[in-house]
Amino acid sequence: MRAYISVSYEKSKALFDVLNAIETVLSENNIEPFVFIRQRQFKTGQENQMMKEALAEIDKSDILIAETSDPDSYRDHWGWH
Repeated sequence: MRAYISVSYEKSKALFDVLNAIETVLSENNIEPFVFIRQRQFKTGQENQMMKEALAEIDKSDILIAETSDPDSYRDHWGWH
């Protein structure tokens, strides 16, 4: 069994310890963790290729774990009201 873990590159450093904990728990339960941003690297302008590869990896997975964003944090960060 395989779990695809989706996290934005921007938040990956802040979630480093959390990702490691998720990977550990999955591995302890015989589930292969797959963190796309740790496995693949792309340059600006390669967004279409990145999405194509990400979707292919998701299709190979049994579980999808996704980081989501809190809209309020974006409003606060960008000063949106």
